[in-house]
Amino acid sequence: MAPGSGDDPWILVVEEDDDVRQALADVLAFAGHRVRAAEDEGAATELLDEHGVSTVLVLEPRAAMGDVRGLLRAVRLLEEGRPVAVIALADSAGSGEPPAYFARLVKPFTMDELLDAVARAIAAHSPGAP
Repeated sequence: MAPGSGDDPWILVVEEDDDVRQALADVLAFAGHRVRAAEDEGAATELLDEHGVSTVLVLEPRAAMGDVRGLLRAVRLLEEGRPVAVIALADSAGSGEPPAYFARLVKPFTMDELLDAVARAIAAHSPGAP
């Protein structure tokens, strides 16, 4: 599925810093992705309630209650069984990667790294993907 097609999944960016959130959304939109952005778990849940499930979540874990599991539960309640890829934006590599994360990008990361992770997440969660 090429970016910009009407069948593309929505990408939901959850990031507490306004400038970072806007920059991430702009880069993804410029690359042809459909993007929504929220500053925290509450705003993200409202967007999901209003617009439906996103296939890819790019988030700063502190913005999603310090742990992505709460947001993922909300997503799965909205549409049972739909796979969701979570790309976590981390300040450090950390000691372990929660199983819910599709990928972890350690800050500072390049926009190419972000776009590559999003492309892999979309491919892995597209209909017919293994």
